[in-house]
Amino acid sequence: MARKRAPGAGRKPAGPIHGKLSNFSTRITQETRVALEAAAADSGQSISQVAERMIRLGLNTAAEREQSNPTQGLNYFIGRLAEDCSVKLSDTVFPWNTDSFSFDALAFAMQLLLERLRPANSALVRYLSKHQDIDELDREMLGSPEEWAKHVFKAHWDEVTGIGKFQLTEDPWTILARLEKKEFATDPLLSLMLRDEIKWEKLRRDLNIKKGKRRSTIKVQLDSKGNVRLEQKGK
Repeated sequence: MARKRAPGAGRKPAGPIHGKLSNFSTRITQETRVALEAAAADSGQSISQVAERMIRLGLNTAAEREQSNPTQGLNYFIGRLAEDCSVKLSDTVFPWNTDSFSFDALAFAMQLLLERLRPANSALVRYLSKHQDIDELDREMLGSPEEWAKHVFKAHWDEVTGIGKFQLTEDPWTILARLEKKEFATDPLLSLMLRDEIKWEKLRRDLNIKKGKRRSTIKVQLDSKGNVRLEQKGK
């Protein structure tokens, strides 16, 4: 009598993709077959694993093409303007973030861009006039584009300069190195603080922004078991 294969038995997947339960059969060109075989040989995975990974990548790429991300597009466009407004003469570069001429050129280029991108009307203005139950503080902040811009800018400027925020008594890279050496257990709050602080530290360096005076500090303390304890000082 033939023995039944136990559930989960059989050849193990030669790659990271598991749980393949659906069959898929199709014809491909010889050129594609050769390319799959080469990719499988380079990665040490099966042709089936490589093919599914490529199919997933293609599907994800197609989905991303259909998604609208105007903020990402604006970031890219402004990035290109910043690169090209930095003047290059012979072997000398005058970057926009250190040279006032290049900076002013970038500011004007951004103004030209935003003027061309400006929508013809505002659904927000119509919403504010139609709904009278909006909080007065919100209505005051949205009294004009300039008022809203000042509110948003102040919040982000305080964040990047660190005004009113806590700071670590050690620089984030030193603490990160200690984490990598496993000097103490990983703390979710500490990891989040480190990622945030490193992000802002890099931004300050790139944009020549100085730190502001912070109202409080966070000191990293370790208990006898090597766990992290965060001690806040100041208000």
